[in-house]
Amino acid sequence: MLHHLQAEWVISLFQSVLHSLDENFLHLHLLLVVLENNLTERHARALLRLEDQESRKRVIARVAANNLNVKQTEKLIEDIIAGREKAER
Repeated sequence: MLHHLQAEWVISLFQSVLHSLDENFLHLHLLLVVLENNLTERHARALLRLEDQESRKRVIARVAANNLNVKQTEKLIEDIIAGREKAER
């Protein structure tokens, strides 16, 4: 019984570590994309409001292509979250 509990604990710990690494990797990737597109920390903070990585990537491309400032980026993200606009445009 003790070995079974230890095995469950190790599996749970391993899954937690993997999840944490995955989240950190996504944040690191976002940071690199932000830097590559000459965006600011405030742009990056606004992007974190989006739930999925794909939406973030599409918005970053749109922000870079249209040279959006932080206020415009925040408005775009608010519109996307509210369903008034799609990230792909």
